[in-house]
Amino acid sequence: MTNDFIISWDQFGLEGIIDITGKRQKHTFAVLSGGESPRIPGLTGMLMRARMNPQRNYEVYALSCDEEIDEDYIREMFNDDPQFIVNMIREKGVKIFSDRSNQKPVIT
Repeated sequence: MTNDFIISWDQFGLEGIIDITGKRQKHTFAVLSGGESPRIPGLTGMLMRARMNPQRNYEVYALSCDEEIDEDYIREMFNDDPQFIVNMIREKGVKIFSDRSNQKPVIT
């Protein structure tokens, strides 16, 4: 078993986490049987917020984790070492949306 999440952050830190554990399997079964995929409340709003605020450089990723990793653990990682968790999510997760800026600001 895994715990599955959609995680959103911007240049100021963690924005939101949506727990989608179990919905990936339900989606697969729905596609195979011709049924309707499960809805993910909050995802549309998360993506709209990211698209409407490009100046904040939002990133939205899906991430599958071991059972031991839960939402509280991810929040703790963002508080303790945000760059580490973001790099790990970028490496192991699936990008849904990214307005990541690779340019350093001229004036800070």
